[in-house]
Amino acid sequence: MSHQIIYQDDKPVFVVVPYDEWIANRTGAEDADDAEDLAALHDALQNDDGRRYPIDVIKRLSASENPLKVYREHASMTQEELAALVGVTKTYIGQIERGERSMSDRLRGKLAATLNLDISDLTPWPQD
Repeated sequence: MSHQIIYQDDKPVFVVVPYDEWIANRTGAEDADDAEDLAALHDALQNDDGRRYPIDVIKRLSASENPLKVYREHASMTQEELAALVGVTKTYIGQIERGERSMSDRLRGKLAATLNLDISDLTPWPQD
């Protein structure tokens, strides 16, 4: 059986090869990657809490934006509204979001509960 090339807009986009040839050309690294991906998927499904966030939230967190600010804005809350719910001032919330002040464990717990988050969600994401 020969290879088949599929074009789109006069550019090759796919090559169809016989299955046996495809299997023979796979590398062990691909198998390891597949196994690792399947294990990660299995773990994610087992620990799925049902919470979902838009890609914009994930991109902002990945870009090291302050998690409190990202989640507050996702919840459509102002600094003033959030501050009133947790018993601090708007200025204090702003200082936390700008990285000028840190949160006590007690305040972190109140903020997480108010925004329906785990406490760990308010920790900035590590950068690789």
